Amino acid sequence: MSIGLAYALLTAPVAASAVPVTVITVHDLTPKEIRAMQWRDRRLVALCRSAAHHRNTLDKLLVAKGADSDTLSEVAWQLWDGEDGCRRDRALAINVTRRVIDGKALTAADVDTVAQLAMFLQSRGEPADLNELAELRRIMWVRGDYYGVGDSPTWSADEKRDFVARDDVWAFIDSPERREGWKHRAMLLEALLDPLSPRHDAARAVSMIEEGNDSRDWTCAARLLLEGKQLPADPVRAEGLLIRAAEYDDAARLLLLPILAPRLDGSDPVAAQAALRAMQAWASKTEAGGAATRVLLWPRLVQKLSAPAPDVQIAAARDLTQYAILGAEADRAPLLRWLDTALRDGSDAEKTASWGNLGRLMMKQEPGAAAVMAAAYERVGGLLDGGALQPANFQPFITADDYPARALRDESEGVVEAEAVIAPNGRVLHVVVTRLASPILDDIVQRLVVRRFRLKDKPEFAGHYVRAKLPSIQFRLPNCDTGADRTPAVEAAILVDGDYCPHPIQDVPLSVTTAGGASEELRAAVLIDDRAGHIGGAPR
Repeated sequence: MSIGLAYALLTAPVAASAVPVTVITVHDLTPKEIRAMQWRDRRLVALCRSAAHHRNTLDKLLVAKGADSDTLSEVAWQLWDGEDGCRRDRALAINVTRRVIDGKALTAADVDTVAQLAMFLQSRGEPADLNELAELRRIMWVRGDYYGVGDSPTWSADEKRDFVARDDVWAFIDSPERREGWKHRAMLLEALLDPLSPRHDAARAVSMIEEGNDSRDWTCAARLLLEGKQLPADPVRAEGLLIRAAEYDDAARLLLLPILAPRLDGSDPVAAQAALRAMQAWASKTEAGGAATRVLLWPRLVQKLSAPAPDVQIAAARDLTQYAILGAEADRAPLLRWLDTALRDGSDAEKTASWGNLGRLMMKQEPGAAAVMAAAYERVGGLLDGGALQPANFQPFITADDYPARALRDESEGVVEAEAVIAPNGRVLHVVVTRLASPILDDIVQRLVVRRFRLKDKPEFAGHYVRAKLPSIQFRLPNCDTGADRTPAVEAAILVDGDYCPHPIQDVPLSVTTAGGASEELRAAVLIDDRAGHIGGAPR
């Protein structure tokens, strides 16, 4: 008879594209290893029976036997379950586990034993155990280990506040090796910032936050420094925190705006320029702070459209175009007038920039942009009809990798038809979608065509703007269900076939080889990791 141990290696590449699956290797135990296991089992049984016979002198007995904590925990489990030669004795199992913890549940090296005691007490369900069980649950909550012994502690805000502030608990979470972890750091900050907590110390909390890297904490600390209620006000220090946080936290932007805005018209040009740079850094953000910044900067950018330097005008028009596309609530007329004038009488640089800006406004269907564009076409000889582009010329510019991940998650597919306006230099000026599939797919077609497509020189179009019909582009979801057919392809359409399937747990055949050389086939359930989304077939 052969005795073996099975090991699971979690990332062995046995599926397509080196997908991690579980592989099982069986190790045949040597006679020496078998004897060691048998001796260990006999020793556990002996300890179990000795504990049962000497329950009143348990501490002396276990010390005399030289049993370590891991061994005692196993003895407790055998007493609890009544197995491996041990008579079931749950009261003794609890006492043995208490002996292992030795009243130090908060600092015990092996938190599994603490969870074991909590599970024993919960299963026994005696009223006398409730206080001890509640204490263990709170300790495991503080330690961050829960191990299935029930829900989080049921306590009031005052009980939680007092427990965290308790001397032993506070010393635990405020120890150097723990206060750097996110969980215990959060506990510390919550108590330090709570005016009702015995550990309230806002000054220390702000210092900790300054050394950390959480943008929301920076904003919180800055608000305290601005209010000056829990610690002396320090606007300079607060502004520094808000500048750090503004890149990530919209609440910080909203707090910064009333601080920076007055400097734009102040007498200090250096401060004004610094404030402007800071605000421009987040003016394109989609949140409320970004929107408010765009409204604030819009009139100043409009003024720059009349600046003496052409480069300043071009930069202002570019920023105004971006803000308009993002939905700035402001009058577009000054921008459109500047674009029209630049296309009529501007320099080559101004015309090039204006064509690009106007194309972006057209794709977002900004009111008034179409009229300016139509007038510009008339001045350059009209917009020529370039007919339909051939799929063969267009195919290399869109591949399966361009299928938006969000569209795959939303199971969105369809056919997009569009027309492109192409400038004399061959670059696509803007794209008009004539057949909609979904907002995500329509947008990706517009962006990819503008970025990637260039029309090769054609003598008949030289010096003219050309409107050309693009080949139909069909996005198809992958055939994840083997019993269903893929959506039929549209004739003459460029196919963009998604290749990502969220694979369920599969039953995969595995070859198991023992140390002695024997092998056998078995099946194991494994989870295919296809986060990259490029698995080309079933596991092999």
